[in-house]
Formats: sequence, C-alpha cells, structure tokens
Amino acid sequence: MKRVLILTAALVTLFAAMRVSGQSRIVEMGITSTEMASYFQQHAGSQDIARVDHPNDIGLISGLTVGKKMAIFKTASQISQFLSTSANTIDIVGYNLEPGQANDANELANPVAAAQAVRAVATQYGKQVAIGLTHDLTLNYGAAMAPYAD
Repeated sequence: MKRVLILTAALVTLFAAMRVSGQSRIVEMGITSTEMASYFQQHAGSQDIARVDHPNDIGLISGLTVGKKMAIFKTASQISQFLSTSANTIDIVGYNLEPGQANDANELANPVAAAQAVRAVATQYGKQVAIGLTHDLTLNYGAAMAPYAD
C-alpha cells in the first residue's frame, strides 16, 4: 500500500508539472490496481498510455476512455492468439523479448523474424507495436528490429 501511495504521489507531481509547463510529453503508466486506473482516467491525456504487464490484467484498463491501452506479451503466438479474440481491448501491442521461461526460444534465436511476425499480426488488426529488448538483444538486433516498431 505504501508503494502505491508513493507512486501515486509521484504521478500526481508528474502530471501537474507537465500541465503547468505546457509540455506535451507522452506518459506511459503501468497499471497494477484499480486505483491507478482511476487516477489515469482522471488525469491522462489522449496520447498517454496505460500499460498492463500481462494480458491477463487487461481488465484493469478495459474501462478507460482516455489515452491508449497497451498490454505486454512475451511471444508472437501469444499476441496472435490474444488479438484473434480481444483485439478491441488494446491499442498497442507491447512485445517484450528477453531470455526466460515465458519466451519462445525460436524467437530469441531469430529476433528480427519474430519482430516481423509481430508487426504482421499487429497490422492485420490495426494495432501499433512497441518492442522491448534486453541490453544485449538491443545491441545485437535493435537497429534491424526498429523498422517493425512504431
């Protein structure tokens, strides 16, 4: 609870500072509770992004009517499956490619082809793509993958 309060206070400060200064930055806010979603709904602008770090948490942002909604996925097949049934619930597909049990070894072996596959399915459903990589994957493949992200 204390972490949520500290994070909320930081977000209040950020949103307020941006409004006062007239800056037009895009804020991406990780939503982990209904309270955070409510705060986002009240203070976000049309270009701000509400993010959930797993598609199972989509319910936290499904009721938002401001900003853009993004869910993070670990595999291209997970993205394809989600969009085939729930494409209308998000605006941005977040593809987080990193070594780990939740990621597909074939995608890690050929990350550029994986990014192409993600781009293709996202385009099919009219979605933007955000790609997140580890440091090493960024150094080795970031430039080649960049054309497939928005």
